Amino acid sequence: MAKREKCTLGDIAREANVSPATVSMILRGTPGMRFSEETVRRVSEAADALGYRKSSAKGTFDRPTIAVIVPYITGGYYSFIAQSITQQANARGADTIILETHRSAERESRILSSLMRMGVAGAIFTAGPINESLAVRTAQRLPVVIISNKPRDLPLDSVTTDDYRVGTMIADYLLALGHRNVAFIEIGRQRQGIAISQRLLAVQDRFRARPDAKLTVYSMPAPDTLRPGSFIETREMARKTSAECLKDPDLTAFICISDYCAYGVMEALSERGLRVPEDYSLCGLDDMFPSSLPGVRLTTIDRHPIEIGASSLDLLWQRITSPALPTLTHVTRVEYLSTLIDRGSCASPRTEPKIAPDGA
Repeated sequence: MAKREKCTLGDIAREANVSPATVSMILRGTPGMRFSEETVRRVSEAADALGYRKSSAKGTFDRPTIAVIVPYITGGYYSFIAQSITQQANARGADTIILETHRSAERESRILSSLMRMGVAGAIFTAGPINESLAVRTAQRLPVVIISNKPRDLPLDSVTTDDYRVGTMIADYLLALGHRNVAFIEIGRQRQGIAISQRLLAVQDRFRARPDAKLTVYSMPAPDTLRPGSFIETREMARKTSAECLKDPDLTAFICISDYCAYGVMEALSERGLRVPEDYSLCGLDDMFPSSLPGVRLTTIDRHPIEIGASSLDLLWQRITSPALPTLTHVTRVEYLSTLIDRGSCASPRTEPKIAPDGA
């Protein structure tokens, strides 16, 4: 076997028939990682035969490191997933590095191109890849798991949720209580991705199926300075938007695209002397802190970000520690179903006409 002028981990991986991540961890002697004697032998022999010399360049890690790719890390759902992945990785003697795409395909492409150079052991997409074909090609070089809001026909291990089901559950819940005039408030959908659109679509479909029901969507574009998951700004925008909703004297309930949004509506109602749920029912859609605190008690949807993060790390760790597992052909898919949490912020509508106080 001829020695190459510059031998890469990928070269050794192809020669030893293992993943580059396995090569990296064996050659570094990563603590806590166990590989069969046969795998270690093949990697060592391939490295010697190809003339591999360990690089002292920066950009490698002392412990196995997982790349966690998120749209944004500011608060909210994705931060809970990232925290869960990090906790599970730390328990296994590994670290994480958080990389934000800002929902930019170009930025995601740069991140994927740099993963091998960074020497990460694997990668988790917390919002599904923007460029699916590039993600699949990346999985041929290192372990990859995707978290997606819908099942995808990709040859990748995945953890999925169903955001359309989230919208269906909350719509059916309010309709069953007797609400027939409901406001749906959303903030910055143009920057939120397909999950938000799926929730809204489901609510609209449910209300369209009821000729006696009315749904009014109040959509407020987010300024460029607003980062998704930003509590203070989202709450304030929702507080102002709810004033427009309250001009409808027949309105009985609010659905808010996020719990942060619902807090703003709750504040607006309180400022006008209106009560939840006696005067208006109010619900969120993602069970973010502090939805369960006394004085808040918001009915919402638990999308299980902690469990989803833990499951995604379990799938990835199996790939990392089982180099013989067939890539792209032996695929594992885990699905989580969201749960409605009734905390008492919704009730049947009042029968008498309701008129918002002056100044609403």
